[in-house]
Amino acid sequence: MATYYNRDGTLGRAWRASIDQMSWITGAGHAAQTETIAANGEIKMICIRISSVTANPTVTTAITDAQGNAVFTITAAADGTNYVYMVDDFLPVDGSIIVTEGLTVSVDPSADAGGSAQTLTVDLDLLGT
Repeated sequence: MATYYNRDGTLGRAWRASIDQMSWITGAGHAAQTETIAANGEIKMICIRISSVTANPTVTTAITDAQGNAVFTITAAADGTNYVYMVDDFLPVDGSIIVTEGLTVSVDPSADAGGSAQTLTVDLDLLGT
C-alpha cells in the first residue's frame, strides 16, 4: 500500500485492485466474463487496457456495487488503447465512488476476436484511497 495525499493535503492510504487477462480466443465465442473485487474505500481512477484484434469489436465494461447498483459503465473499441478514467471527470462536482463491500466487474465483447488464432484480452485496475 502506498502513501497518498488527498487534495486537502491530509495523509491517506492508496490501494490498487486488479483483474488481469480476461481473455477470449478466436472461435471460442465472446460471452461476458464476470469477476469480483474485494475492495473498500474511495475509487479515484479506473484503468482499462483492451488488446487490438482483427475484428475490432467493442467491449463493454460494467462495474456494480455489492447491492447491484451500477457504479461505472463504458463501451470502448478493442483497438489496443489504454483507457484511463479519473472519477472526478465523470461524476458531478464533489462526487465520489465509495466501495464498502466489494465490486463486481463484467466485461462483454460485442464479437469474437476474429482473425487467425487471436486473443482479445482486457485488464482492469482500480486505484483508490
